[in-house]
Amino acid sequence: MSETPIKCNVSPAPELCTGCGLCADLCPTQAIKITWSNEGFLIPTINREQCINCGKCLNKCIALEQTTKKQDGKPMRVCAGWSKDSDSLKASSSGGIFAALAKMILKQGGCVFGVAWKDTLNAHFIKAENEQELLPLLGSKYVQAHTQGIYKSVKRELESGRAVLFSGTPCQVHALRTFLTKEYANLFTVDIVCHGVPSHLLIEKYYEYCNKGESTLVNIHFRSKTRGWQSFHVQRTYENGKKSLHPIYEDPYMRMFLSDRILNKSCYKCQYLSHPREGDITLGDFWGVEKYHSDWPIENGISAILANSPKGISLLDMLSMSMNLYDEPYEHLIPHQGGFQRHLELPKDRSNILKRLQQEALEKTIVYTCDWVKIGPFMKINRQWRIYKWLRQLKRWLKK
Repeated sequence: MSETPIKCNVSPAPELCTGCGLCADLCPTQAIKITWSNEGFLIPTINREQCINCGKCLNKCIALEQTTKKQDGKPMRVCAGWSKDSDSLKASSSGGIFAALAKMILKQGGCVFGVAWKDTLNAHFIKAENEQELLPLLGSKYVQAHTQGIYKSVKRELESGRAVLFSGTPCQVHALRTFLTKEYANLFTVDIVCHGVPSHLLIEKYYEYCNKGESTLVNIHFRSKTRGWQSFHVQRTYENGKKSLHPIYEDPYMRMFLSDRILNKSCYKCQYLSHPREGDITLGDFWGVEKYHSDWPIENGISAILANSPKGISLLDMLSMSMNLYDEPYEHLIPHQGGFQRHLELPKDRSNILKRLQQEALEKTIVYTCDWVKIGPFMKINRQWRIYKWLRQLKRWLKK
C-alpha cells in the first residue's frame, strides 16, 4: 500500500494548507487521510492505490481558491454580553455566549457540532445531542482539531431537516460551506476569533514536562477563571486528583503558543481575519472592556459578539432572554482584539524552533524562544531578569 502526502501542481497548496480536512470528506474512495506532519500540523495523506484521480480534492481545496475575498468594512451588528446562567458562564472561556446559542438550538430539537478533547493530547469535532453532551464543547482548546468525517455528518443532519449549530475556526467554517455547496436555512455557524494553531509538537512536549512529578496529567483547562477572567490561568488536573493553577506568563505551553513562533504556516497568511467573516456569528473576548464599562461583572467574563448575516442578527434577537446583551461600537473591540485584523510575519527561525521542540526538553526551547527580547538593534534582555520586570511595571504605570 503506497501512502504519500498530497502534492498539488498548483501553488501554494502545501504551504497554505490549513488542515481543515475538507479534501478527506470529499474523497469518494476514502483515499485521503488527515495525519500529522513532521512539523506537527494536520495534512492530507493519499493512498495512491485507492485514488481515482477525480480531482475533487484539488477543485475544492480552500488553499487553492483563486477568488480574492472582498474586504467589506464592518459586521451587521456588534454586541458585548454575558450569560445569565452562572454555570454556563463559569464553564465558558469568556461570556458563555456559545453555550447559550447551543442550548437554544438543542431545545428546538437540533444538534451542535464543536471541538472536544479526545484525550489529553488530541482534540476532535463531535456532535452534541443534549446539554450533557454539550459540556465537553465548552472552553478553549488551543490545539489543532481533527475534522475528518464531520462535514459529512453535518450535511446528513441538515438534509434530515434538523437545525444545526456548527462552531469552529474561520477556515473550518469556510471549509464546511465549501463542502455543502449551497445555503441551508437550518444551518447556523459560529466562527471564533482565532490566534492561530500551534504545532502539535508543543502539546506532546508539554505533556512530558507536566508528567515529571508523581502523577500523570489527565486534563488541561487553558482558560480557568478561578482567579478571574482577565487574569485567567492554566489549570492542570492529575490522575491522583490534584490540581494546579499557573499564570499564562509562567506556563510553558501558553508562553510558546502566544509567542506566535510555531503556528501553522497558513496562519501567518490567514485569509479569514477581516470582514466579511465566515460565521453567522463571530465570538471572542472583549478585552479592554474595563475602559468602557467598569461597572460590569468583568471578572466573570465578557464576550465580544459580531453578527455577520441576517441569521446572526436573528440569533442575537433570540438570545435576549438568556443573555445580558448590549450594542457596542465596533471601534471599542479593534485595539484589543488582534484576531480581527493582525497579520503576522513568518518568523525566520520558525523551522529551527520546531526542530528544537523535536530534539530537546521544552524548558530549553522556552529559554531560546521566549526569554530573550530585543530592546534595540544590538541589544537583548532576558525576561527573567529583575530589570526587565521592573521596566514592565514602569510601562504599566505610565499607561495609567
